[in-house]
Amino acid sequence: MAGASSTASKKTVLITGGIGWALAKAFRARGFHVFATLRDVAKAGGLGDDGDDDMDALALDVTSGESTARCRDAVAAKTAGSLDVLAFAPLLIKARGTVADNSSIAQGLPMAWTGDYASSKAAAARMSEVMRVELAPLGVRVVTVMVRPVATPMFMRPGGRMQLPEASHYRSVEEFAHRMRLLHLDASMPVAPFANQLAGRILAVADSSSTIRGLIWLGTYALLVRCATWAMPQWRVDQTANNDKGVDLVKRLCSCLLVMV
Repeated sequence: MAGASSTASKKTVLITGGIGWALAKAFRARGFHVFATLRDVAKAGGLGDDGDDDMDALALDVTSGESTARCRDAVAAKTAGSLDVLAFAPLLIKARGTVADNSSIAQGLPMAWTGDYASSKAAAARMSEVMRVELAPLGVRVVTVMVRPVATPMFMRPGGRMQLPEASHYRSVEEFAHRMRLLHLDASMPVAPFANQLAGRILAVADSSSTIRGLIWLGTYALLVRCATWAMPQWRVDQTANNDKGVDLVKRLCSCLLVMV
């Protein structure tokens, strides 16, 4: 872990999130001192080891005000009270820094079986865009990154297949929901190259001469989604986003039941 003097002489970044491990390495390779945060530092996997002067692993639970305050104070103590990229508004304002929030292309697509995930990403995107307006007068840049599927640990978490009640109208299409999860994993971009791209885009935004603001669509697939949702009528977007999702099968089964009754 680095001392305060060596840390204060470098650009600094604080990182949270599912791709944080790879993103931390990408920023360190670009000469930043990295504060890699996670709820349990015992799971840091080597980040912030004693021999690494360019990275600190810090405990941070963003749902806890006490945990957030401790992390903020730890960062401030090592950076002379400033932070160049990401969290803690007072530190960012002092450095006239940059916030980059990750959302997802799912927030703009009405894809079946993704309601909880897509709605959380839509909420995150709107919050980020409001922050962009609120922090702009204080010299802080905020961008929202709309990302394509990335092979984060989310796909590997335990829990098994979705099990619906016997009486559910959707019980017959459980297999489609499970298959969609596997297809997303197969189509996902590996974490390391994505993190490298993302770090480059964030630093381009952080450049004092940059005029980039608002939404950033990262990756070819993300750009296709942006263009499609802008150019296509809604019925076509619905059809394209839900091809082979099993929604049409639910409709056919319901029609058959009505005829039988």
